[in-house]
Amino acid sequence: MYAFIQGRLEEAGASGVVISSGGVGYALLVPERLRRRLPPVGEELRLYTHLHVREDDLTLFGFANADERDLFRALIGINGVGPKLALAILGDEDFELILAGARAGDATPLTRIKGVGKKTAERLVVELRDRELQVSPVAPVHLPRPGTPEEEAVLALEAMGLSPESARRAVEQIGAEDREDRPVEEIVRRALRAVAG
Repeated sequence: MYAFIQGRLEEAGASGVVISSGGVGYALLVPERLRRRLPPVGEELRLYTHLHVREDDLTLFGFANADERDLFRALIGINGVGPKLALAILGDEDFELILAGARAGDATPLTRIKGVGKKTAERLVVELRDRELQVSPVAPVHLPRPGTPEEEAVLALEAMGLSPESARRAVEQIGAEDREDRPVEEIVRRALRAVAG
């Protein structure tokens, strides 16, 4: 139903956020490691979303990128793993190492996550081992302020065919000090060089 929500961060609590977009405040639950990297309240950001539907409840979950959202969906598709447990797994700061261990057949790192017992960990290893899943590093998810050279550079890169997320990441790779007081064209050139490697 929702692919992503982009707007202003209104609140950041212990387990979730409120994003204001189009006159509506959206409450989203987010992984802990994403919560630690949120921009200040009042800044723009984009979160990729999953709407979880139950008989008596609709819950919106937010993620830094599409990879993370897809992995969340894969986790909740595993028998015995609900959305809260999937969120706890994704929220672990060492999640990339845990995922690598699971692919290698090692269930031990999973058992140190609260709510993951030995049997659940073993089931996760079996389910995740053969899946071609990846998760991008969780970078800060704020967007450039409207009307700034950074935002115009992101829009220009999107017009060249980059996805919104790739365009934003390319601009952020340059570094704030290298973007400061530079014209849009120079930021775009530097971003393209960063993308090219």
